[in-house]
Amino acid sequence: RRRRDAADRAGGGRPVGAYARMAGTPTRHVRSDVVLPQPACPRYRLAHIGFFSPGGPSRNKDKDKHGHRYDSVGICNGVIHAGASCVRFAYDPSDPERMIEELKTFDGYIVRINPGQLSNPGVAEDAQRRFDDAMRRFVDDGKPVWSSPAVQSAMGAKDALVKIKGLRCGLECTRCYYDAASFEEGFRTTAAFQPRVLKRNRGSAGEGVWLVWLRDESRYCARLGDRSLEDSENLVLMEMCDNHVEEHTVREFLAFCVKGADAPEAGTWRSNHPGGFFRDETETALSAEVSTCSAKKSSTAAAVHVVDQRLLPRIVEGEVRLLMVRDSLYQIVHKKPREGGMSAVGTLVDAPSYFEPDAPEYAALRNRFVSTDLPRLKRSLGLENEPLPLLWTADFIPRDGDGDGDEHSEASRSGAPKGEATRGPERTSDENEDPPFSVSGDAKVTEWSVGEFNCSCVGVSPFLSAAGPDRDMTNVSDEDYERGMRLCDMMGEQVVQALDERRAQAEAATGDGGAE
Repeated sequence: RRRRDAADRAGGGRPVGAYARMAGTPTRHVRSDVVLPQPACPRYRLAHIGFFSPGGPSRNKDKDKHGHRYDSVGICNGVIHAGASCVRFAYDPSDPERMIEELKTFDGYIVRINPGQLSNPGVAEDAQRRFDDAMRRFVDDGKPVWSSPAVQSAMGAKDALVKIKGLRCGLECTRCYYDAASFEEGFRTTAAFQPRVLKRNRGSAGEGVWLVWLRDESRYCARLGDRSLEDSENLVLMEMCDNHVEEHTVREFLAFCVKGADAPEAGTWRSNHPGGFFRDETETALSAEVSTCSAKKSSTAAAVHVVDQRLLPRIVEGEVRLLMVRDSLYQIVHKKPREGGMSAVGTLVDAPSYFEPDAPEYAALRNRFVSTDLPRLKRSLGLENEPLPLLWTADFIPRDGDGDGDEHSEASRSGAPKGEATRGPERTSDENEDPPFSVSGDAKVTEWSVGEFNCSCVGVSPFLSAAGPDRDMTNVSDEDYERGMRLCDMMGEQVVQALDERRAQAEAATGDGGAE
């Protein structure tokens, strides 16, 4: 692996094969399964920062047989295609001072270390904090870091949904609880009025996300605050990581959330999640790369909290994911839950449908988010001085307009799942239409609410065949290579554009200073 790193820096690597033609476009580049030679006179110098964790393949599921992240070749080559250099930099946490000195020579940084990997057993103590501090210093020096610790914390944490509730893509009813007392008091009030969604901070793949209904629907009050749930009332709960359903009393559910599934008053749980959302003062980052409900520590995590929103019944129609490259929309993905389910994660969905960014079916969503909300997003999240992530996603849930997102509205109280574990609310025939979000005539306007942002090492999925202890880019089909490089080329172009913009701003500032 060290020899390959050295070859990267020296510009080694032999292009092989043919880069397949994109639909409607001429062939742009020859296929290369290794990092291309670096440009002789690059416009900028980029570092693709990776890390191979102690613990072997089980702790490095995103790596190929050479110890590099599976999509690193494509990302580096996308930057090289755009006229900049990009080398794979193997971060060594045992010698942070040397790492910082070497990294100083670069103009920008593409961080591809999954949150929590620098806190794994066997890694140097305090490695994550030292790394994050170094990235913050680079940001302070005016160098872009994709994505910086501040961006990962602000966009990855669930309370981002509170910060954006004033945007059109937000829900005004969104609440956040940072301690157990406010959670118990708030949940008893909101769940007495409407079905709810509770989201634990840093959950992914549906882990720590619960849908909550009253078993007796006649018990919902007419107005928010009219009553508070009693300990003995029965709840129907669906966990979004696997769509399984459990029934518990209010007291048992609160004990599970606050103290953990092993608390005596929590009853017996079938969930694989340990609960205890407020039990620890440190945050638990949930790995999207693990298919079952499990957790791992991350010292980069923000404060513990739980987000509380009203349940949007049209979630049964699925989620729409916008795959973004900085502020540009690359692809639209519709993920529809399997019949009877409500979760659109992992293996719980039918085959996703992919749409080009200009797809007319999603023109309203595209215009509202990209044109209206996106320019205000960084300010809402407190990230005015940070670059948007290089590769990130926003997942949207459809809802009817005209007050459907208002916590004081009684609109669309969907009933709890009936019967056994995975059965969800019944769908009408109209809701099974594909695509399900086109409305016209006298139909209500469809609005869109963000359910989650993800900017922590979002993968270039067409290259997933390269991941594994005995695999690399040679295992990626020509078709998938074509698709992956289309995305990576856009990423490279956006990197160079961002650096061009920063250079122009610096030159303008220098010119203004001279004029004065």
